[in-house]
Amino acid sequence: MKIVLVALNSSYTHTNLAVRIFADILSKKHEVVISETTVNDRGGVLSLCEKLYEQKADMYAFSVYIWNREMQLCAASTMKKLLPQSIIVAGGPELSFCDDAFLAQNPYIDFLIKGEGEAAIVDIADGKYKSPCVVDGGIFDGFSASAEPCFCAQNAIGCPDGRLFYYESSRGCPFGCSYCLSSVKRAGEKVRAKDVQTVKKELSVILLHNVKTIKFVDRTFNFDKGRAKEIFSYIIDLAKSAKTKFPTCHFEICASLLDDETIEILSQAPQGLFRFEIGVQTANSATLCEIGRRDDTQKILENVKKLREKTAVILHLDLIAGLPHDSYEGIAAAFDMIYPFAHHLQLGILKLLPGTKMRRKAADYGMKYLDTPPYTIIESRDFSFADLRKLSSIADTVDDFCDSEAFSGSIELLAALFSSPFALFEGLYEYFSCRAQLSHREKYAAILDFAKTTHTVDADGLFALSEKLRYDFLVSNQGRAPHGIERIYTDSERDELELLRKGFVRKMRDEGKDIFVPALESHFFAFDSQKVYFIDRKNRRVFTQKRG
Repeated sequence: MKIVLVALNSSYTHTNLAVRIFADILSKKHEVVISETTVNDRGGVLSLCEKLYEQKADMYAFSVYIWNREMQLCAASTMKKLLPQSIIVAGGPELSFCDDAFLAQNPYIDFLIKGEGEAAIVDIADGKYKSPCVVDGGIFDGFSASAEPCFCAQNAIGCPDGRLFYYESSRGCPFGCSYCLSSVKRAGEKVRAKDVQTVKKELSVILLHNVKTIKFVDRTFNFDKGRAKEIFSYIIDLAKSAKTKFPTCHFEICASLLDDETIEILSQAPQGLFRFEIGVQTANSATLCEIGRRDDTQKILENVKKLREKTAVILHLDLIAGLPHDSYEGIAAAFDMIYPFAHHLQLGILKLLPGTKMRRKAADYGMKYLDTPPYTIIESRDFSFADLRKLSSIADTVDDFCDSEAFSGSIELLAALFSSPFALFEGLYEYFSCRAQLSHREKYAAILDFAKTTHTVDADGLFALSEKLRYDFLVSNQGRAPHGIERIYTDSERDELELLRKGFVRKMRDEGKDIFVPALESHFFAFDSQKVYFIDRKNRRVFTQKRG
């Protein structure tokens, strides 16, 4: 039998772990092809179906998530029309709580897989079920044993440069947050983890290949403190002994479970080795109780502060707006609490996912939400539609100015000049929403103008901000600094800068260092008057040396 496994990712950098695991299982008896593209690819569904049709497969299996549901189901329906004799299978988190009624509404689907699909997909391919049928894969027994197919070395080999490599060292979550799919557990289900030696062995295989980022998809990686410490230590040792650039390892952790020993271990990690995603979600105690989180907010803040001060771990902190008993003001307060510790802060709007307890209780909370993915709430007893729309726009503003280094120094300076970080981004949102769409380049001068309109930044502060904006622009962009933030050097300054640049180039060449001379510029900045800055604008590298 020829089987095509269809993955539709949300962006090019992502890969699909499920289809790779299934391909490894099925290829022992069948011809298997992985069709992997993104929801943004040119041509949309018709282009995808053209590629699928060329395969003339006996079975097409679609991996369905919240971001691709409509396109995947449309593609599945289209393939049934084009190849009526083909078997259409659908599964994935977005369909985990569907049943026979779903099959009746979507008659082009022959088999719907619920739960974990490793065993189910094999049984379907072997003809053990008659269409139409809901196949409950339940809990896959072989996972924690870590025998194939839960890990496939080919996944690492086939992961293109720049993409994420997803690695699963455990399944399940010890917590029961009512808005999360991981809270929906089957009778007797518990966290299943591969033993430490197995994880070490599999990581060593991955690291034989050119992988840039390893993203652990474990829902709470540090649910077992001892296990987490041993794996952290192992990765740190590997990274320190590596002769080439080591991949970044991304974990989703529970900050309240960290202890001083773990933080001490993490303090030994090189810059950029670890990235932690930490769901703070809210600082409202009544909300935490209502949604089933046992987290101690103060403990989270203490540990996040320690991570920021004592380690080089990159911290991605999350908040969710729209939770019951919370408020616009509560979100603002939580934002201000965690902003100083976050390298990246994500403010999301609550989504009422099918199958979750919170969705079942939506009416009790007065929640109204989108009927189609991503099921975002639009109003509740605690949040008006206007509140949620404004918070969503503020979240976009945070993403625009904080998710890259393009404005990092400027925003850091501005945040110190405002009454609170949330007030800054609220102000930036209001300022930019009243103006025409600006280009990336135009935003630099616009930020300076925004600071002027607030009347809270004095002349010295405005000059310091213009210098930070100029630095951020020169490091992150090509071309001359935009009008409004440029600096006009005197003749003597230009002569000094050129002399310093030539001396720096000679020094680098004498030391055998690689540097792209045509893109190298020298600059003075008022925030550090004792140094000259050499900026390799092609490669976005910065070097400094003392003046004089």
